[in-house]
Amino acid sequence: MLTVLVRDAGGRPLSGIRFKVRQGRADHAQALWERTDGSGRGQLRLASGWYVVSAVVPGYQSFVDTDVRIARDHPATVAMTLQPGGSVSGRVVDASGAPLRSVWVAWVPGDETAPRVSVMSDPEGRFSLDGVGHGRGVLVSEHPGFSRWRQAFESLPRDLKLTLTATGKLRVRAVAPDGRPVNLYSADLHRIDAGEKGDWSRVVADGVVAYEGLQPGRYRVSTEYSPRPDTTWTVASDVMILPGQTQDAVLRFEGFQERAPLRGRVVGTDGRPVTDTPLFATSGDVKTGDRKSWTRVVPDAQGRFVLEHLLKGAQRMTLLGSEEVVQVAEDARDVSLVFRAFRPTEGFVEGRVLAPDGKPIPSFKVEATAFEDPRGRYSLRVPTMLPQVLTVSAEGFAPVRVGVGALTSPRTALPDVTLDAGRTVRGQLLGLDGQPLPAGHDVTLVLTRERDAHFSQDTRSARTDANGRFVMEHVPREAGILQFAAEDAGTAVQSLDADQQEVTLRLVPDATLQGTLADARGRPLEGFKLMARCQGRFGSMPTTDAEGRFRVRAPGGQPCVVKGFRSGGPSAWPKPPQRVFLPRPFIGAPGETLRMEMRARTGPASLRVKLPTASEWFEVALVQGDVALPPTLPAMETLVLNAMEPDPETSERRPEWNETPFLSLGSDVFEFSSLPLGHYTLFVMENRVGIAVHRIPVDLSKPGVLDIASKLPEDGGAFFPR
Repeated sequence: MLTVLVRDAGGRPLSGIRFKVRQGRADHAQALWERTDGSGRGQLRLASGWYVVSAVVPGYQSFVDTDVRIARDHPATVAMTLQPGGSVSGRVVDASGAPLRSVWVAWVPGDETAPRVSVMSDPEGRFSLDGVGHGRGVLVSEHPGFSRWRQAFESLPRDLKLTLTATGKLRVRAVAPDGRPVNLYSADLHRIDAGEKGDWSRVVADGVVAYEGLQPGRYRVSTEYSPRPDTTWTVASDVMILPGQTQDAVLRFEGFQERAPLRGRVVGTDGRPVTDTPLFATSGDVKTGDRKSWTRVVPDAQGRFVLEHLLKGAQRMTLLGSEEVVQVAEDARDVSLVFRAFRPTEGFVEGRVLAPDGKPIPSFKVEATAFEDPRGRYSLRVPTMLPQVLTVSAEGFAPVRVGVGALTSPRTALPDVTLDAGRTVRGQLLGLDGQPLPAGHDVTLVLTRERDAHFSQDTRSARTDANGRFVMEHVPREAGILQFAAEDAGTAVQSLDADQQEVTLRLVPDATLQGTLADARGRPLEGFKLMARCQGRFGSMPTTDAEGRFRVRAPGGQPCVVKGFRSGGPSAWPKPPQRVFLPRPFIGAPGETLRMEMRARTGPASLRVKLPTASEWFEVALVQGDVALPPTLPAMETLVLNAMEPDPETSERRPEWNETPFLSLGSDVFEFSSLPLGHYTLFVMENRVGIAVHRIPVDLSKPGVLDIASKLPEDGGAFFPR
């Protein structure tokens, strides 16, 4: 039973109030309607689940409760207190006073529990916002072809006039040094003066770049031209965009004057030549309206170089991987460049790949790079700062992993790598009844070091024949885990010793985890996903039903962890409260059914972690207690498997615009909310050429938000090569 009690701000019951109830897992679910009686009470008998209750009442601020949870043993009561409010009328016109139709106008209240109210203007440009309350907020509007309009109010006036400014357009062309048109395919544009950046569009056609939707103001547009390989010139032009008008900008590369070639030698502080590292010469700066040139050269084995086609002016010399800048005067001809803080970030490892008889293998791979060399030689560019492990493989041989320490020179010769055929592993897959399973099943081998497979993916598989037998050839002589999972039939997990060649896998019944997911008040939560992960790459992701129930199958006898997070729900504001859960480890014996009740975290503290930059390679994990840095990569993977993950949504302010970002390049801020007080250990990780990790002790001794600024993991962190 859902009961809705409607009162005004003074506590008096309101009768005849029509309210709407819809399911919460979708934005446009079919709605049910009901009215309150003389005592301000309305009731509906509903199926178990998650609901949103809302009302728009003349003379009052709109109301919404996005988190109504009903279950068989959990009736719900919504106390709807309507605050004074009403309708706000207005008109939208352009700069000439002409009405604008179909303009989106929205009121975003400062009260974040109140809904946003939006409407479209009619053919006369008129609009009426119903359900607007008293108090501060922001009025926003947008319309194609016009600048976005935004104004903050302490209290929204009851009659408004919005004047929208038409956006402008810009057409950009370019002219080569010889006066011929450049087939322009890219240009950079940014706004110079203050104001909102806006959201313009760009179209390239017939060698011209056209920008539309530009807010009036000053802009700088620039583009590049490469007269020769390894040389780039950049020119810019400032332009004033006027409302409703199209401006033209011509970027000219005529008149660029070159200086005499610059010769020299580049060395480090030890006097040794810098080789195989690109050297860059830059002059000018488009930010100051000057023309810019950029030229690249790679010094030879003695560190010598010749830079031609430089523009006149002083040169700024830099090396790839170094932030140090060495200035060279305009009249310099032959220079000696010393980079004092330089350490190359990349170098080359070289070596040979041989067969057991000592003959070179002509076709092979080092990591993902293929080599064809009759001498079996390879040269691979790798990072120099961190140790790593390279996998060398060739058809007909077992792969070999080669450890490489941090490089101290631009080129490092590695010992010869000898591949052999490895071993052949033969096995048979048996069902629960001990009989062979039929053909067509894939058995997977996971090397022991990769078993959790959180950071890396190194497996191989073989398919069973009619007698359940399988053969894996060219298997490395390393310990591993053979495994197979059959839906509703059980799981097989079997260790494989480093020299073992015969093995039998037998299915055992899965364990079953059953339980409910609920908030801190015990109300079942519908629509939450349970991410169950077990060692050996087993996992599932069920969704809680209307009663908050879930059921997870897991390999019998294998360590697992289950985590909960919200999935789906209203996309518009206000959103339901965010709920987070502590990870729960479990191990179920074959055929055993376990029970687990999961409740949302209710701790009074939060942790916010800030990194210097954003990246899709960053990951953070939080563990209760004072936990040491794991000694190995598998141990690190197990820790991450059982750790708390950051909140799926940061505590951001409500958006003022319709659109939401659809492309994410990673984050530089991570939050953990609702944490109990106590000691924790934070692990900040970067997963690129290996796993770099910072371990940070955290003391949450008082309620509130604790901010931690972390260095990048690669900046002094521990490193686990893959």
